[in-house]
Amino acid sequence: MNLKLNNRNDLRTLNAAMQKALDVVAAEHGLQLKIKSGTYEPDGSRFTTKLEVLAPNESGEIVSKEAQDFQKYATQYDLKADDLGKTFRSNGHGFTISGMKPRSRKFPILATRDDGKTFKFTAEAVAQNLKR
Repeated sequence: MNLKLNNRNDLRTLNAAMQKALDVVAAEHGLQLKIKSGTYEPDGSRFTTKLEVLAPNESGEIVSKEAQDFQKYATQYDLKADDLGKTFRSNGHGFTISGMKPRSRKFPILATRDDGKTFKFTAEAVAQNLKR
């Protein structure tokens, strides 16, 4: 199957295949490898993607930058550092707080839906959904 490097569906297929291969390498070396955002040339000549590589900390846990940022800045948003990993419901779906992007002023809180897709929330919405 020949993929076109300027077609989003083909690039999603390519990303999924690359992630599957990276998962094998990550397991072999005790790392987390994750394909991040990418860009492509309109003529299909080039596709560039970012790769995030995370190593375990001293206690053997792999903690993302977003999770570290949540723990660092949570109190500035009237949340608690230990809210990381807590679950809440919004619009009929379950979400788990997975991190923070402090440079995102309107929607800094990241939460992962039960199906694995990540969404952005306001700190106020998360605090309300956590019943504060």
